[in-house]
Amino acid sequence: MIPAWGYVLALLCSAGIAGAFAVYAAAHRREAGGDWFIALMALQSAWTLLVVVGAVLPVEYAATIETGLLWLGSVVAVAWLGFILAYTGLGTLSRARVAGLLAFPAASLPVLGVNPGGVAVREATAYTDHGLAVAELTMGPWGYATLAFIFALLLAGLVVLAWHFLSSGVEMGQTLALLVGASACIGTGLLVGLGVLSKIPVNPTPFAFPITALAFGRALFSHELLSVAPATRRIGERSALDDLDDGVVVLNAADEIVRINPAAEAVFDCADREVRGVPLRDVVGEAFPELAELPASYSTGDRRRIDVSSSPVTDDFGRPIGRTLLCRDVTTVEQHRQRLQVLQRLLRHNIRNELNVVDGQAQLLEREVADVTERRISPIRESARDLLSIADKMRRIEELAPGTDPDPVEADLEAVLEAVVETARVDNPGADISLTVRGDAQVRTEPDVLEDVVVELIGNAVEHGGDVVRVGVADRGDRVEITIRDDGCGIPEQDRQAVLEGTETALRHTSGVGLWLVKWGARRLDATLSFECDEADGTAVILRVPAERPAGADRSAVETVRDDGSNVAIGEQFRN
Repeated sequence: MIPAWGYVLALLCSAGIAGAFAVYAAAHRREAGGDWFIALMALQSAWTLLVVVGAVLPVEYAATIETGLLWLGSVVAVAWLGFILAYTGLGTLSRARVAGLLAFPAASLPVLGVNPGGVAVREATAYTDHGLAVAELTMGPWGYATLAFIFALLLAGLVVLAWHFLSSGVEMGQTLALLVGASACIGTGLLVGLGVLSKIPVNPTPFAFPITALAFGRALFSHELLSVAPATRRIGERSALDDLDDGVVVLNAADEIVRINPAAEAVFDCADREVRGVPLRDVVGEAFPELAELPASYSTGDRRRIDVSSSPVTDDFGRPIGRTLLCRDVTTVEQHRQRLQVLQRLLRHNIRNELNVVDGQAQLLEREVADVTERRISPIRESARDLLSIADKMRRIEELAPGTDPDPVEADLEAVLEAVVETARVDNPGADISLTVRGDAQVRTEPDVLEDVVVELIGNAVEHGGDVVRVGVADRGDRVEITIRDDGCGIPEQDRQAVLEGTETALRHTSGVGLWLVKWGARRLDATLSFECDEADGTAVILRVPAERPAGADRSAVETVRDDGSNVAIGEQFRN
């Protein structure tokens, strides 16, 4: 037989463990459920200490202490449910709801204390067993109502926790630990309440607390209970869905609406609560595309353009249980695209044709009017040529727009760049332009795009960096580096920053469209672009092109130098 002091020591240990958990949880009170967990552990510790007090005090106080335990249990039940709802993120107890739940314990306090007409406790029997005071209560209507309140909240929390464990598939270790701990405590209390377990010599419920403590301790320390609560993930997902600019519609297997976010409410002019369980077609109208045809676009009655795509929703076994629809309002994007198309057409055709007329008339004027000097005609023709060049670049930029499929082929970079350099020498007769190729120069790429990019970079080097331009190609294994180096200040800083950052402003913009052609061409090639500036060595622009090699290629060292038209090969030539 366990001596009286053994029961008391065990109860004190249980109270101490619960209190220690409350103190530990105080350091994590910012996490989901932290405040509720502190309250739950503190109340559990207080409840156990009250059991100790009732056991060691004179027997005449035993019935009063037992009634106090009944009341305190109703407060513990509220804290338990609040913790579980906050922990799982499956619901919230607002201040109004907490006040509503606590209204019953508040009303019970005077009823249990005064016990008018035996409404709470009909009969109380107190006696001593093994040196400890014991009380057995025969409940009245309010007492049974209090027990029902307690076990309703405890079981509700247990059901929510079990449902979360079975349905979420995340944080299962900590959820299982909570389930085990809570089941031990709630199960023992339920058996005591039903009279299955005797209270002799003391209430056995606290002796389930060590199991609860071990399980909760494992959840706290092994599974980071208060640091990785599922509520954070669940609430985060809900907040992200609500904050999306795109409409999201969640459907069940019968294509009935389960949920829509605020953006979808705006698209379909409805409220989430009003359309839950309603067939999708009844909400979106006849203009909405058939689900089997997605992705697709359609126009609404107020002339908005909506892109719709679909993703399946599956359960843990991969079985389809519904789908999500993403509804993106692309009206503004579509209007912007149409305006761009009009502007591009005007630039490519109308303005280009008119500039050809201007240039042609300037040539005639120069030949036919004796008094017109070269000083007057040259600016006209130069401006016309510059604008025509811009129009040509805009045409190439349009061809690089997203949505046009890349067409890579096996290409010899040495041959491509040799042609580019020769053309640059013709266009800039006073410039010294050289080409150096080291290593493997055959890759799969889009030669036309690469040529446009390098032509533009050489032109920039000649314009901003001086008459000496060196073009180098180096094999770096998984990529090929093409370097265009000059001896001057190179590309202006504001041009580089505008292109690298991807935005232009009234104070920071490029002087033309050439560098945008370079950037978008590099993106088309899946290449990277960088600038290196040094007062002593000049400026270098480095284009790094992925080195996807042709099948069966033999990578051998090769170095070829192209300067003033002579060709010198050093090393072993590239062979197929």
